[in-house]
Amino acid sequence: MGIRHALTILSAPAGFGKTTLLSEWAHTRNQAIPEGDDQIRVAWLSLDTEDDDSGRFWLYLFSTLQKAGIPLEGSVLPLLQVPQPPPIKSILTILINELEQITSEVILILDDYHQIKSQSIHDSLAYFIFHLPQQAHLVLSTRADPPLALSRLRVRNQLTEIRAADLLFSAAETELFFRQSMGISLSPEALATLEERTEGWIAGLQLAGISMRGAPDLASCVNHFAGSQRHILDYLVDEVLDRLEPEVQSFLERTAVLDLLCGPLCDWTINPEEDQFTTGSRFSSSQLLLEELERSNLFLIPLDNDRRWFRYHHLFAECLVSRLEHNHPGLLPQLHRRASLWFERQGMFEEALHHRFAAHDHASTAELVERCIPPALDRGYLSKILRWKDQLPQEAVLSRPRLCLLLAHSLAESSKFDQAETYLQAVEGSLQTGTAL
Repeated sequence: MGIRHALTILSAPAGFGKTTLLSEWAHTRNQAIPEGDDQIRVAWLSLDTEDDDSGRFWLYLFSTLQKAGIPLEGSVLPLLQVPQPPPIKSILTILINELEQITSEVILILDDYHQIKSQSIHDSLAYFIFHLPQQAHLVLSTRADPPLALSRLRVRNQLTEIRAADLLFSAAETELFFRQSMGISLSPEALATLEERTEGWIAGLQLAGISMRGAPDLASCVNHFAGSQRHILDYLVDEVLDRLEPEVQSFLERTAVLDLLCGPLCDWTINPEEDQFTTGSRFSSSQLLLEELERSNLFLIPLDNDRRWFRYHHLFAECLVSRLEHNHPGLLPQLHRRASLWFERQGMFEEALHHRFAAHDHASTAELVERCIPPALDRGYLSKILRWKDQLPQEAVLSRPRLCLLLAHSLAESSKFDQAETYLQAVEGSLQTGTAL
């Protein structure tokens, strides 16, 4: 890592172990060098919000290189300390010339680069990257992709990318982590449940382990592990949500009810006054925000290669829904109803039913189930129809004679004749009272 190309970028959300991975790798590199050898020099600079100043950033970066054995005290460093320093690109040209004289490999690691927002720093760092000599390499650890012309570096084969998917824990790593690091032995079933719930997110696994310490029933603790639990909620609020603009937080909370996200769906769910019922718009405000959230590694997972459909990480979505219920009591069913209407108008009836059930609007749900059963019967989806039936209160079903008749047909097709008879009797009763089908 970091020794083949000019730039290596380690880009993933909070809690994916980026700093730990880098520090262990840097330590391994140093340990592999015989004492007195001069084959590699590793310089490490951890950044924070106060480093988002061009003069401070480059002064610290040059000082870090000097501490790693790059002689800059007589060339580059004094230029930053004069009252009117020359343009930074002129200073970087001198630095690049100095690096070209170094025969050993030089690796500069910038940790938490997402703290840097200044475009002037991004521009000057891009100039530095594109002019690095062959033996010098830059490694960036960040929560969001920086504006450093990554596509251009990709085309030039000057970029190594390590992303969230590369950092997820496998089932074997999860078992080893709990046994060795947390001192907890879990059954294969419990490990599989945690792997599914956390999706391999390292911080999620660690917080799950913390919540299990001293728990009398580990299996129950695992089964109830969710994004609304205190440890997960506190972590995501402190490390992610509180760092976002209020309007972005509001967007995330209101769209967290969606298992699938696309721009027009989000627009409609948040603001149903705007008639956004198409799926193909690339210019909706929500679409632009979704693409920005993806670039920012904000626990948003793309579901296609067209940046059209996304979903949130399961624990992140649960955390957001918990925040929504706390901040806006009563809004959750409304959002589900809006989403259901959007999916219904798109002809995506299973998704529409999912949200209609979640809204707990039984009369409206029964009406939609009634309309969904005929096409489901044509496709032979009997088990799905019976599952819809079981989710509806009996009184909501019995009040609709046509729905009873359709369910009786479905039950008879499934050889459940006794249950079919119950619904046929309800239909007969409706006919006797003059209730139309």
